[in-house]
Amino acid sequence: MMVMRDCVRRSGRFPQCLVVDGGKEFSSIYFERLLAMYECTSKTRPGGKPRFGSVCERLFGTANTMFIHNLAGNTQITKNSRQVTTAVNPRRHAVWTLESLYQYLFHEVRNLKS
Repeated sequence: MMVMRDCVRRSGRFPQCLVVDGGKEFSSIYFERLLAMYECTSKTRPGGKPRFGSVCERLFGTANTMFIHNLAGNTQITKNSRQVTTAVNPRRHAVWTLESLYQYLFHEVRNLKS
């Protein structure tokens, strides 16, 4: 629900329609009341049909490969544990807090839109 608050804070309005997956959090009474209060409709993506979420999933995949995986302290190298030495261990090089990562990521997204 923090995403919804942030959406309203940034744009000054509530969306008219939300496309959600089949997660439990999207079938709660709280979520349904929230949508009803703001006259928002909900569309549920069909389960087992990956092409319906391809645009959103591609956005997340691109953000991971182009941004998150290139940050200092990322853990991609730990997939091959034989390559990890104390000199390159990502736990020793982590410099990002969740807040600074959030602000930097959305600053980059805003710059891409301009």
